[in-house]
Amino acid sequence: MNFPIFLEYPGWLIIPVIIAAAGIAALLYWKNKVLPYPIWVKRLLFALRFLVVLVLGLLLLKPYLLQRIKQVEPPVIVFAHDNSISLKSTYDSAFYLGEYRQKLDSVYKEISADFEIDTLLFGKEIHVGSFPDYTENQTDLAAVFNHLKKRYFRRNLGAVVLFSDGIYNAGYQPELAASNFPFKMHTVGLGDTLIHPDLAVYDLRFNKQVLKKSLFPVEVTVRAQNALRQDIDVSLWMDGKKIGQQKLKAGSNRFSGTLSFQVEADEPGFKNMEIRIAPLDGEIYTTNNEKQFFVEVIEQKQSILVIAKAPHPDLGAIQAALGDQYQIDFKYNTSNLNGDIPKYDLLILHQMPDGEASFRPLQSLLQNRKQLPVLWIIGQQTSLRFYNELQQFSKIYATSDEIIQANAWFNPNFSAFTTDPQTTAHVSQWPPLNLLFADIELASLTETLLYQKIRGIETDRPMLLFTRDQDRKSGLILGTGIWRWRLHDFKNNGSHLNFDALIQQIIRYVSLQNDNSLLKVFAENEYSSGSPVIIKAELRNKSGELVTDVPLKARLFHEQEERSYQFDLVQNPPFYTLNAGHLNEGVYSYMISGELGQEILEASGRFIVEGTSIESSVLVADWKLMQQLANQTGGNFYSSANLNELITDISADETMVSVSRFENLFDALIDLELLFNAIIFLLAVEWFLRKYFGAY
Repeated sequence: MNFPIFLEYPGWLIIPVIIAAAGIAALLYWKNKVLPYPIWVKRLLFALRFLVVLVLGLLLLKPYLLQRIKQVEPPVIVFAHDNSISLKSTYDSAFYLGEYRQKLDSVYKEISADFEIDTLLFGKEIHVGSFPDYTENQTDLAAVFNHLKKRYFRRNLGAVVLFSDGIYNAGYQPELAASNFPFKMHTVGLGDTLIHPDLAVYDLRFNKQVLKKSLFPVEVTVRAQNALRQDIDVSLWMDGKKIGQQKLKAGSNRFSGTLSFQVEADEPGFKNMEIRIAPLDGEIYTTNNEKQFFVEVIEQKQSILVIAKAPHPDLGAIQAALGDQYQIDFKYNTSNLNGDIPKYDLLILHQMPDGEASFRPLQSLLQNRKQLPVLWIIGQQTSLRFYNELQQFSKIYATSDEIIQANAWFNPNFSAFTTDPQTTAHVSQWPPLNLLFADIELASLTETLLYQKIRGIETDRPMLLFTRDQDRKSGLILGTGIWRWRLHDFKNNGSHLNFDALIQQIIRYVSLQNDNSLLKVFAENEYSSGSPVIIKAELRNKSGELVTDVPLKARLFHEQEERSYQFDLVQNPPFYTLNAGHLNEGVYSYMISGELGQEILEASGRFIVEGTSIESSVLVADWKLMQQLANQTGGNFYSSANLNELITDISADETMVSVSRFENLFDALIDLELLFNAIIFLLAVEWFLRKYFGAY
């Protein structure tokens, strides 16, 4: 027989508690000959005091009462709906924006009458929602399976209903995710399965930055369906003027071909480029025949000097992420390093200094170039003694020679620049870095982007941080092995986009020279049309103190229009933030202004908004994939025309039943109000008897 009361302390302590309670009661009543009580009153008072002291003593042992609670969980039906642009890009878009919504609402109402339902929308990301608005620029079907497995683990999930056209362009193959999916999934095929004659800009390859007066290539891959032996007319436009035209002939009904244009970079600035494919006779979908992009023509590239202990995969990963946007020079020794080296915009020190031999030349270089930004990458070969002497913003002290491994997690309060939510989510899943087992002391002006997660525990130990003083801007990466991040990003997503974007943001932010102006603006150079444009500003007085009560105004300028916005103040952290929402593709400039006392402050800049949607490149629904996903998970396939069959089958499914489970709940007896009232009652009875029989 199980006893339903458990003690936090050893049970043998009950014996001294009983002895102590009996001793206290005996000293008060049994051994006290002065009290004028009859014998039966003494015995009663003794018992009352004994019980009170005993209960209080037992409560000190922290007893818990075990209760078995029966819980009945009804089956849950999850409706996951595709929210991508491809569904409203077909000729049947009016149906999905009108009548289909009513049919979907009818399905929700009829199923919810018998079951508990949850509704999700998915595309590039997954969020709670019932009715799609078809605004997602990408579709990741595999992420839906992973999300459901985590969210409904050990839940009574009766079935999943997946509404999609089967077109995916992010993540890995959904068939692999469905192979070990633990729940039944019904699929509903949406979209158009007919293969109409169609031309599309499938892929573009170009340099985002090019030097003035140079020739740069633009490569475009064209996809053609049901266009056998037809001519494909492709033209390239710059700032509204045609600068090139080429032709292809479709050699099959499923044809793809690549063309290369050579373009001369004339004047500096952003160039609005566009690829246009002349539509075929009878072509229904023409939204994918054009693709806009932007190229920045610059006077010269920024230059980066990398000084490293030895060649390392980390350096190759950084170089690959930056592409040809920067001029990068590598040095693997400091014997010929002196203060009159060519002017660089950024210095990267990988596991340097490694000793006194490299310390002296680096010290001379940093003293001669007091405003040269530095990105430090600390590794096992770094001499911490000389590192601590070369800079002032941090001190690192090794506690042992041990090398630990730590994953990264994002600081949610980091405000220096905005990271894409998808990149933020992926970083926490990337492999760990190799770090020195060391303590670090930081200056107060540091901004931490990544913290260390050790053995699954999120710590406040920094992994990647930035700082700026009066002269120099610096970044610090505590650990080596970021090359594995790039490989892992490609393995999971089929591209290096997340890693490359993070490295580019880090390099761009560190390489910016210190801005000592009172009004500082933090804006990205590029935004995507699928993400909101967020700009932040920081205002300080001449004493360097943050100011948060001065109104700032912002104006955005586009090629065809002008928009004005008022900054909203964010209290924590104390930055001014402008959320301009989703903007159309194009080049924008901004002007931020405000009055601090009698002084008018202004800051300006520019950015571009690029289209990121690849949904329109493929518009033929893949119902075979939807049928395969249903078969793999034990579900059925339906079309949007027979949703009534879906309702009937779910209602008649006898496998979806409520599940009963028992849970053990431990309630602390000290929290029971009944026990508290009982102690007060016993003390009140004892007090009454003492008063009644004449003792005080």
